[in-house]
Amino acid sequence: MRPYFTVLIDSFHEALASRVLWILIVLSTLFLLLLAPIGISEDRATGFNRSNVTNWPSLIKKLRSQIDSDKPSPGKHIASLSGDEFTKLIKGIQFTDNQLEISRDLIPPIEKAIYTSLDREDFYDEQSWKEITLSKEVQELIKNSSKKSSKDDIKYRNRLLLKAAYRNELNLDSSTLETSISYLGIIETPSFAISSQMLDMAIRLILSTIMSVFVGAFAVFAGILVTAPIIPRTFEAGAIDLLLSKPVSRSLLFLTKFLGGCLFILLNASYFITGLWLILGLRLGIWHHQLLYCIPVFLFLFAIYYSVSAFAGVVWKNSIVCIVLSILFWGLCFSVGLSKVFLESNFLFPEQIVKIQKTNDSVVAVTQSGKILQWEDDLNEWSVAINPNSGRNRGPGGPPSKEIVIGPVYDKNKNELIFIQRTFRRGAFDFSGGGSELSIGTWAGNWQKNTGAKPPVGTSWIYLDDEGTLTTVSINGISQINSKNRAGGNGASILGFKLPFGGKTAYEPLGPEFVIGLIPPFSAAMDKESGDIVIYNRAKLHLLVRGPEGKYTEESSFHYEDTKGSTALAFGGQNILIAFSDGKVLQIDKNNLASGIGKEYHPAGKSEPYLAACSDDGQHFGILFHDGTMWTLDTQSKQTDYLSGDISGFTFADDEIWVADRINRITKYGLTDKNKNGEYNPNPDTVLTIYWYGIKPLHTIFPKPGELGNVVRYLIMEKETVALGPGTNELRTSRESMDIWSPIINSTIFIVIMLGITCIYIERNDM
Repeated sequence: MRPYFTVLIDSFHEALASRVLWILIVLSTLFLLLLAPIGISEDRATGFNRSNVTNWPSLIKKLRSQIDSDKPSPGKHIASLSGDEFTKLIKGIQFTDNQLEISRDLIPPIEKAIYTSLDREDFYDEQSWKEITLSKEVQELIKNSSKKSSKDDIKYRNRLLLKAAYRNELNLDSSTLETSISYLGIIETPSFAISSQMLDMAIRLILSTIMSVFVGAFAVFAGILVTAPIIPRTFEAGAIDLLLSKPVSRSLLFLTKFLGGCLFILLNASYFITGLWLILGLRLGIWHHQLLYCIPVFLFLFAIYYSVSAFAGVVWKNSIVCIVLSILFWGLCFSVGLSKVFLESNFLFPEQIVKIQKTNDSVVAVTQSGKILQWEDDLNEWSVAINPNSGRNRGPGGPPSKEIVIGPVYDKNKNELIFIQRTFRRGAFDFSGGGSELSIGTWAGNWQKNTGAKPPVGTSWIYLDDEGTLTTVSINGISQINSKNRAGGNGASILGFKLPFGGKTAYEPLGPEFVIGLIPPFSAAMDKESGDIVIYNRAKLHLLVRGPEGKYTEESSFHYEDTKGSTALAFGGQNILIAFSDGKVLQIDKNNLASGIGKEYHPAGKSEPYLAACSDDGQHFGILFHDGTMWTLDTQSKQTDYLSGDISGFTFADDEIWVADRINRITKYGLTDKNKNGEYNPNPDTVLTIYWYGIKPLHTIFPKPGELGNVVRYLIMEKETVALGPGTNELRTSRESMDIWSPIINSTIFIVIMLGITCIYIERNDM
């Protein structure tokens, strides 16, 4: 072993003699030194701005009602502190034809008045907050308030009082922090409000970007430049003769040199990544140990390119050829990957079926781009029935995640499709947590889209019973509208958008009487037999029971303190299935909901759920994850199962599971035996043929060094799917699924093959 150990040390000496190595070390050190003075200061949030308002119409309505009332109230007290101008402003908002009229110019003064009032020591008035339920923390702060209280203490107390008074209209999360970034302890950015969860995700995103760009691209190619001469010099005339005068194997000699180059890049990657890890921990107090796992990933990435460089070094014995072939190999891998992403993003994923609905005569499907398709049996193809989305689709994973289609639900008596196209807007004027419009597709030889009665503000879920009554779940609770009124109705408007409050609307509110305080995105599910509804919002699960008169009351609830993010829900019979964003699934008996205890599953790793549903009888449940995994549960037999394929949507229909896969195919499976009972499989067009029989197979067998960045993102972000665009907390929006194992397996096979071919070449040729 001593000769090989000597060769290994010689590899290090060659690398250390390279100027490129020292340039790489100097650049890494400079980057770390520039990063080291960065600091983050965090303090409890005490401010207020328009982004804290989740429901402007409701807030304005409540303030006006309280100001007009003779009873003491928070709104009346805030108005007295803010002066006559604020009172005139709120009272000056007029109703015309039962519609509220307000312009954008009125928002800043309201925002400023509330923000200014939070500075006042006399913000709290016992009579004004007499009917408001205050937390123990607020009560303790009020008890300890004095003239010696700091300004921040007063603002923090007042912010909690404001949160208690308008919990339905405001999002003043206690986990939100006032954060500022400093450099050298001198330069400091203005503070900005951000939750601890969002701050952690932002730092993780920045880290994954640094790892992918600086280390994944720059450092690897710099390493290739440094190590490229090692193999050619080894097999130069004279050098190889001296080595072979000792009892060493040519192949083992080559592999030792290859290992020497890999260990060299291992030391460099360890230096940079460990330094970055220490800076994050010591300066920012963030110890992301997952960052250290990236070291072997980048060693593996380097080994892929180095196997090509080493082969070229043995064959041509020229370091320039080694570098050029490594770059050409990168370009080839990049081209194959880019071709796949281009076809998927621009032609395939926008047409991918994500929802299925059976009708009286056929089947309709919703695509990622928002189109509603109908199956043409005689033509064996899909035709566009309704196209509610006029926007252009962009980005990997299909359409922009700013729009989703809620529904469709189908009225078999009137042969109508009912759905809501909801838009997530950027900016401060997203009053409803997403704009929405109720659409009704009527059948008259073909589907025609008509506008229905404006749904309640912030509607996120809709359900339809056998009598045609439409139930909506919005940020203000549960409402319903019968089949006669849903084709139209008057509602209020704000900034030109009609909103259903202020005056008579077509929707009847059903409660619950107490305030849940729903903040988008929230998830909901209805038991079709009983009409009961479960809602998950802000880590709390509520069971709402429908009474004899149709009104809803809360029967039980449970707070999941250790969970983050949104969920997908399914509810049927006695069972509730809740799929968390970390991939965990809980099966809960509704009678035991208050305990929070249930049977736990992990069917898809850490992939985020997309859709959960159950059969009409409440026996069979299914959950679809964003990575294409479809998991089913039979609550009677306790049997769990998987349906294979890259699945994008499913539904329960006719005692079957209908599954969408392969972009636009729907396959029917038996509920219990999972046998295939039929399919809707259109003839593939030219693009789909090229994709399935050309690009996809080539990409599958080809090494994927570029996709190892997904492994890095998985290690740092701890998620197998990445949200795209605005509204990213909404699980029903587009997600980019990160393939973790495929690039590792393919690249490992590639390295073994390249090293094997090189060893065979060495043994068959006199070197």
